[in-house]
Amino acid sequence: MILGSWPEILRTLLLGATLYICLVSFIRLSGKRSVATLNAFDLLVAVALGTTFASTLLQDDIPLAEGATALGLLIFLQFLITFASVRSATAMTVPSCLTTIRSA
Repeated sequence: MILGSWPEILRTLLLGATLYICLVSFIRLSGKRSVATLNAFDLLVAVALGTTFASTLLQDDIPLAEGATALGLLIFLQFLITFASVRSATAMTVPSCLTTIRSA
């Protein structure tokens, strides 16, 4: 089927716009970071956010509230790990051990 039903298309448009507003709001609340300062851990979180966004947008069985909660949780966990790694020498090793990229 090339064109789904109009209610499905409308749902996708409304849910996508609402999720986008939620995502931008959560990111603005968590603070600004320059793209140049992103590491592999940040990339992992960005991929997880994109996957959560797409899953919520395209799967009918995931309500908006669950998708928005998942996005908020991922950003909150990112904030906690960053906060802890800046203030604790022990916690500082957690993101670096997760983000070590070895060249072949």
